Amino acid sequence: RTCPALKKALELVSADSLLEEYKIKYQKYSKLPQASQNKFSTDMAKGLQFLPSYFKYSGACAGCGQTAYIKILTMINGTNMMIANATGCSSIYGGTFGSCPYGKDENGGIFWANSLFEDNAEFGLGIRLGSKFNKTKDKKVWIIGGDGWAYDIGFGGLDHILASGEDVNILILDNQTYSNTGGQASKATPTGASVKFAENGKTLRKKNIGEIAMSYKDVFVAQVALGGNINQTIKSLYDAQNYKGVSLVIAYAPCVNQGFDMSNMMSEMRKAVDCGFWPIYQYNPIDKSLTLFSELNEDNYFDFLKGERRFVSTIEKGYSKLLEKQKEDAIENYKNLEKLAEINKNKN
Repeated sequence: RTCPALKKALELVSADSLLEEYKIKYQKYSKLPQASQNKFSTDMAKGLQFLPSYFKYSGACAGCGQTAYIKILTMINGTNMMIANATGCSSIYGGTFGSCPYGKDENGGIFWANSLFEDNAEFGLGIRLGSKFNKTKDKKVWIIGGDGWAYDIGFGGLDHILASGEDVNILILDNQTYSNTGGQASKATPTGASVKFAENGKTLRKKNIGEIAMSYKDVFVAQVALGGNINQTIKSLYDAQNYKGVSLVIAYAPCVNQGFDMSNMMSEMRKAVDCGFWPIYQYNPIDKSLTLFSELNEDNYFDFLKGERRFVSTIEKGYSKLLEKQKEDAIENYKNLEKLAEINKNKN
């Protein structure tokens, strides 16, 4: 067999020889007319696709489950938004020195700033209070970060914001590990997942941040998965920022550390939702309604787990009972959501 390297898969040439050519191509592309439509609602993917995205060349890992949610937020808001971004993957591809994926238009650009792991929630609240005090244009404030920030290091601040009653929006990009440091266990890591510092499978259950937030009763909460239900995801983001108070959106964001072909990221999300691993729901404090948008299919649960290296590794090491415990936890979690949905339904 011929070594692929001998076929010149990569050829080193001077960037200067290509730069002018690609500048011309980019300028030509930039002048193309924006497609317009008024036949379809932008609450759905069919209509939203015609709106411009202001999140462009992020440099994230190929197939990253996080970036699509941020892209949708910019399509919903244009440049009418301010982002407080916790340190993590989303800050690295969101604002690495020398580049920025956030675009601008005739109204200006998206306000974006990065804060530390431990105080990003307070940082975002400060942006909100500052804009109120200065009586500046009421741009939508989004506090964005990963599960390492939200579930662990920054949870104290996040909990403070959940109890504040302020009109701020929080997006948790949940990939269930500290992915930016190579895939270490966090409180968002599910039972039985093999990751750094839990190589034989995590022994404790995943923190249920959605139910914690719902216990305040006045916080809008949605758990979403783009590949599980794209229109529910879009609607939840709209509903979250239209709610006058604290809103929390927990978004399932698969990562390369989970150990599957990232070109199948959307279908992998669908499997996670269909089996009950990641239930999708929405709690609206206005009418105290909890709506479930997914089902629990126990028979497919282990088929999903066996498709990801983080769980296969646990089985190979002889710790499969941890995965059985995970399934029990998932069933309990889903049934709790069903009960809450039924209770709220009867109250109304």
